[in-house]
Amino acid sequence: MAGTLSESERLRLWMELDKPENAANARATIQELSREATGNKNYNPEEWEQMIRSILRSDKVKAPVLSIRHNRSRIRWIAAAAVSILLAGTWLLTPHHPEKTDLVKKALAVTDIAPPSGTRATLTLGNGRQIILDSVKNGTLAIQGNANILKLDSNQLSYESLTARPAEIEYNTLSTAKGGQTMVTLADGSKVWLNSLSSLKFPTAFYGNDRRVELTGEGYFEVAKNEKMPFHVLVNQEDVQVLGTHFNVNAYADESSTKTTLLEGSVKVTRDRKEALLKPGQQAVINNETGVVRLINEADLEEALAWKNGLFEFSSIDIKSIMRQVGRWYDVEISYDGDIPADRFTGIVNRSSNLSQVLMIMEQANVHFTIKKNKIIVRP
Repeated sequence: MAGTLSESERLRLWMELDKPENAANARATIQELSREATGNKNYNPEEWEQMIRSILRSDKVKAPVLSIRHNRSRIRWIAAAAVSILLAGTWLLTPHHPEKTDLVKKALAVTDIAPPSGTRATLTLGNGRQIILDSVKNGTLAIQGNANILKLDSNQLSYESLTARPAEIEYNTLSTAKGGQTMVTLADGSKVWLNSLSSLKFPTAFYGNDRRVELTGEGYFEVAKNEKMPFHVLVNQEDVQVLGTHFNVNAYADESSTKTTLLEGSVKVTRDRKEALLKPGQQAVINNETGVVRLINEADLEEALAWKNGLFEFSSIDIKSIMRQVGRWYDVEISYDGDIPADRFTGIVNRSSNLSQVLMIMEQANVHFTIKKNKIIVRP
């Protein structure tokens, strides 16, 4: 818990927790530690949820972890379940268990798929010219309107305004393919991170009464404050208006809803004359078919930003929702054969994990997978 284990001690801990015969004693020990830490005789799953989340995010621990939450269970048990996860060998996979990775490959009958590399991002200029960011050197890429476009380290982009105002504003589009992720600093200093299979259309410079960009897919925004020029994100049929704030927008076309999650400042989400004014920690969920707006007061901010932090994080979601994320990140097609179990999953998986590590954990829930080239077939 304190993060003071040496590498050899940590490996030994995982090995011991991996043995089923240690489950009962370890569970009792953890419960006793909980009572001592809290002074409470009752086991408190919510307090242990926070501890488990902290451990799983530690740079010292890279184990991908998932648990199953059945619909019939009302208990919020990511922490309690994490005890079982850590104690059951079938739930635990780490880079230090190569023999289990081999078992995964045999069980799935696949050649493992590694996580993507590079940003897989393309910049489309106003004249239609396309620049593949992974294939060009750092430095000036082009001059558009009155902006100098620079490629920085890690394939990030930056727009630097020049002095003269151009006769016509140029628009650029930054897009990512499956498995891609990138970041751009706009001419006003606002920063935008794009998740895989996403795009952002934006002017090379901002003039007039407001600042407007268009998003598809998912993006995280840190907007430079300018009260005289509100910042608008146009997504689907919605308008997200801000002055200066940090927020995330998830608007993939294959999802049933668009989610705007606010971390700092305030935003106003508008669709079909329906408005939602968000405060930090809130999330607006808009049904893409009906336009109904639902406001969540205590949104899971860590889940909303997991992609930006290099994680998959699931909070009681079904298999198909998980597989949509898997498909976008690993650049694979997903299909289903048979009645898929209605289990709901909660947990955290590092996006740097190989695909087999993600799938094997769900295999324990009677969900089975076959991979043929770049296609995953999901079966009960």
